[in-house]
Amino acid sequence: MRIMFHYLYEELYKEGEYKTEDEKRSLQLVNRLYGEQTVDFKEDFLDECEEWCFASFRTADFKTDPEAARKKINSWVKNKTYGKLKDLLDSEEVEEVTRLALISAVFFEKKWATSFTPMVPNKDMMVMMGKTDKLPLGTIPHRQNKKLPTEAQILEIPYENHHLSMIIILPNNSEVKCQ
Repeated sequence: MRIMFHYLYEELYKEGEYKTEDEKRSLQLVNRLYGEQTVDFKEDFLDECEEWCFASFRTADFKTDPEAARKKINSWVKNKTYGKLKDLLDSEEVEEVTRLALISAVFFEKKWATSFTPMVPNKDMMVMMGKTDKLPLGTIPHRQNKKLPTEAQILEIPYENHHLSMIIILPNNSEVKCQ
């Protein structure tokens, strides 16, 4: 499992590589460990986190100044997500008893391959979008009995350049009882 995560992360991270020095990544995956500065974390543990989870290690003063530690973490996340995630951690989420925080943030900003058309919003949605297009649709068959209806449908909505897609899994609403 660990190796699969490692390779998946590498592939996703390649998608977000800079094209020019001034251009920001469309996909930014960031991980970091913040450990209480008075705790002696094992080097093997830190090496494994860096190699397999792409999480570098920094110390923080959770014990005597949890608010400063929280601000330090939030500042790093804000910087890594181009100011989009400003306050990942609230003040009650970092306390004097905190010893280790694994921070993982994803920033993604990309246009759709075919744009959505803005529509008049209704009371249930802040923004409503419409799209009429042919999109790839697949099914997940029922594993136990192929005669039963499909368990779900999979809808793929590609982003520009067709390197990435949003995958939506739509469960089958019909109730199926297996005997």
